[in-house]
Amino acid sequence: MNLDFPIIEQMIKDQHANHVIQKLIENGFCNDIQKVKSNYNQGNTSEMLSIIVSLNKIFLNFKSNAYELCVHALGCRVIQKFIECMPTD
Repeated sequence: MNLDFPIIEQMIKDQHANHVIQKLIENGFCNDIQKVKSNYNQGNTSEMLSIIVSLNKIFLNFKSNAYELCVHALGCRVIQKFIECMPTD
């Protein structure tokens, strides 16, 4: 796997550290998605675009390594956390 931050790969695959990554996703990524929706509803496009650029960087890193993460016993939980954060509407 080739993430921008190699330590993240180690953390994702560690039985304890992957819980930290999941919380970061839950409290960062999920909140950012909610901010995008809120800014869209308020018409605040500059804030929305800034958040989208950041989210896209994170997503592209995980997307290029999705298979490896999905088949890993602990990595699959990190992918599941991303999926849980995705808006359904």
